[in-house]
Amino acid sequence: MRALATIDRRAAEDGVRALATAYGWEVVSLAAAELVGYDVPTPSETVADAVGTPSVAEAAALAAAGGRAVLILPKTTFPGITVAVAG
Repeated sequence: MRALATIDRRAAEDGVRALATAYGWEVVSLAAAELVGYDVPTPSETVADAVGTPSVAEAAALAAAGGRAVLILPKTTFPGITVAVAG
């Protein structure tokens, strides 16, 4: 992995920055408007209502991976965090 990508409102959080620093990852901050257009397998109406895009984890992973990226690990939820990996 080379980056930790998330929605802009989370990118400045201490925990996000600390995790990225610990692993030497770049933090990629994306606006909801940048994430909304990604076709993802598990969109969420709840997330869309809360932040303005139906996907953060999967869409951010795809955006950060670029061009022809595909999801390697679809959205996976753990207590307090949701992750996805694209490449």
